[in-house]
Amino acid sequence: MPPAERCLWCGGPLLNGRTISELLFVDDELCGKCRGLLTPIAGQVKLGDLSVQGLYVYDEAFMKMLVQYKECMDEALQNIFLKPRQDSLRRRYRRAALIPMPSSRAKREKRGFDTIPQLFFGLRLPVVPLLEKTDDYEQQGNAKQRQSAANHIRLIPGVPIPAGPLVLIDDVLTTGSTLRAAQALLPQAHEALVLAVNQRFLPPDPRPPFSFQRNKRGFPH
Repeated sequence: MPPAERCLWCGGPLLNGRTISELLFVDDELCGKCRGLLTPIAGQVKLGDLSVQGLYVYDEAFMKMLVQYKECMDEALQNIFLKPRQDSLRRRYRRAALIPMPSSRAKREKRGFDTIPQLFFGLRLPVVPLLEKTDDYEQQGNAKQRQSAANHIRLIPGVPIPAGPLVLIDDVLTTGSTLRAAQALLPQAHEALVLAVNQRFLPPDPRPPFSFQRNKRGFPH
C-alpha cells in the first residue's frame, strides 16, 4: 500500500513539521506535528518475570487515537502506532510468534475486525491466537473489575503452541492483570509488547534518553 499523502490524524499535509528528506525517507502516516503528540518511552516494565516493552505513554493523546481506531472502527489508523519503529521491532522479534490478548466475541462482531492482530499486522510476523475469553465478560472499570475479567481467559482447546519464543501482544498495559493471566497459561512466554503503558508503571520522566528523543520536528534523532 502506498504511503498516505495526507496525515491520517489531522488530515493536513504530511509535510507539517517535517522536512522533504524526512517525508521521503521516514515511513510514517502521521505528520510531524501529530507524531509529536505521542510520548515515546524507553526501557521495559517488569511484571514478575515478564518483561513488557511499551512504545508510548498511555495519555490523553494516545487514548484519543486508540478510541478512534477501536470504537469508531477507523481501520485506516491501524498502522500509525508502530510506525516509524516497525522495522526495528520486526528485527527484534523476528524469531517470535506473537500471541494476542483476546477480545470478547461481542466486541469483534460489533467492530467487524479483531483489533489486536490488526494493530501489529505491520510487523509481518506470525500472529497465533492461543487465548480466548470464556464468555463475553468485558474488561473495563476499576482495577478489581479488570482483574476479574482477566480470570475469564483460557487456552483455545486444540490449538498447538508454536515452538520458539512467544511474545504476548496487547494495546495497553493498564493494570497488568491480563498479561499476568496470559503468562500463567503460557509460562514459556517471557516477553510482551504493548503499544502504550499506564503512567503508574513508569518513572517520573519516561522519555527515551537523548539519542532516542525526537528532534524539534518530531522525529527520532
